[in-house]
Amino acid sequence: MITSDDLVKLIDFGLAEWAVGEIEQAAGSMFYYAPETFKKKSVAQSDIWSVGVTMYKVLTGVLPFDGETRGEVEGKIMIAAYDVENEKYKELSEECRDLLS
Repeated sequence: MITSDDLVKLIDFGLAEWAVGEIEQAAGSMFYYAPETFKKKSVAQSDIWSVGVTMYKVLTGVLPFDGETRGEVEGKIMIAAYDVENEKYKELSEECRDLLS
């Protein structure tokens, strides 16, 4: 979220902790879903996954998991097939790429 005075704030972390266990429906943007979300499960670690997606986006300018359809995006998330061909990703230090993985 970007505030009216141009501050960037990460929000909604804690949703997974609130909804640990089986969930009826997912909330939020599909591009940030952890694999467990597609299985209608929620665990506290799902927030860590979303932080990783956010870090990738901030560092490279693109989302790590994209696609033309929901199924394509879900498939990539389920096997953690993130974009390693992005030029900005290739410019990251080895330590940074390790952190993202």
